[in-house]
Amino acid sequence: MKKPTGSGNAFDVVVFGLLVADILGRPVDLKRLPKRGSLQLIDTIAFSTGGNAANVGIALRKLGMKVGVIGRLGNDIWRDLIIGTLRTHGVDCAHINSDETPQTSATIVCVDTGGERSFLHTPGATRDIRSEDLTSRLEYLSKTKILMVGYLGLLPQMENDLPKIFRKIKEKTNVLIALDTGGIPRRNRRLVKAFLPYVDFFIPSLNEARSLTGYLSSGEIMGFFRDCNASAVVGLKLGKKGCLVADRDGEYFVPGFPVKKVVDATGAGDSFYAGFLAGSLRGLDTYHAAEFANMVGACCVSAIGASTGIRTFDETQQFIKWAREKNVQQILHTVVI
Repeated sequence: MKKPTGSGNAFDVVVFGLLVADILGRPVDLKRLPKRGSLQLIDTIAFSTGGNAANVGIALRKLGMKVGVIGRLGNDIWRDLIIGTLRTHGVDCAHINSDETPQTSATIVCVDTGGERSFLHTPGATRDIRSEDLTSRLEYLSKTKILMVGYLGLLPQMENDLPKIFRKIKEKTNVLIALDTGGIPRRNRRLVKAFLPYVDFFIPSLNEARSLTGYLSSGEIMGFFRDCNASAVVGLKLGKKGCLVADRDGEYFVPGFPVKKVVDATGAGDSFYAGFLAGSLRGLDTYHAAEFANMVGACCVSAIGASTGIRTFDETQQFIKWAREKNVQQILHTVVI
């Protein structure tokens, strides 16, 4: 795989996709909701940015990367909160569109005692994300090493155009392309075969990959990805078990890092991807970038919100070093925010 290089780049990663206002409540027992018209107390209600553009962007910034974001917001208070949060973390927001009509995409996230989430969501402005949001910004994209796009399955206006979009970006820039999936994408093997030759990093979750390809076993799915003439790194996120990744040199199972208590799984997949890209940018090979990504994901789920638990690059490396020295997987302590 071509390594992300170029000291003259303004950005390490530009993240394109969903920007969401998340309102998180914890703990919520969906089997015992308050009776109609009554009140039930919970421990925490918090605002957090959500969606891949915010989650991956902020996680990358906390890992020391230079980041820009492309996305769409409505003209409302959620827009101001999201942009304010991104700018606080040092994310470039110059190419976020503000639409007058639809509201900003927003989600009510109900987190149970085990950290699992249930969602109430309005897509809002993200419904209007379209191909031109990327193809009209080739000059901006030429200033980054990696373009991170998400989510396949939640970009209805441009999904079928992804192979054409990626080909154009590759023709006009030297950027590497990462693609993530979200929700439950519909089965579309033809689309995967068309875009994978242009994608340098493609690591969906196992469930998302099953839905997308129609295959059930990890072996079948990885074999299908290889048969699609994948450009570089492909793999599967396997939750707490870790991940399975492959490049042109081989295929690797990389075990996960158990967490003492999962507080909130929001953003775990996005954090994994941020970790993998950050590790690759810092020169780690595929196996060790995946190991680093597993640790970033473990840090994420140890705190409420998609990026609160993310540590610095060096701190994350120290967690991994400790685990190696003890010959055990790192067990993170709970961080309650």
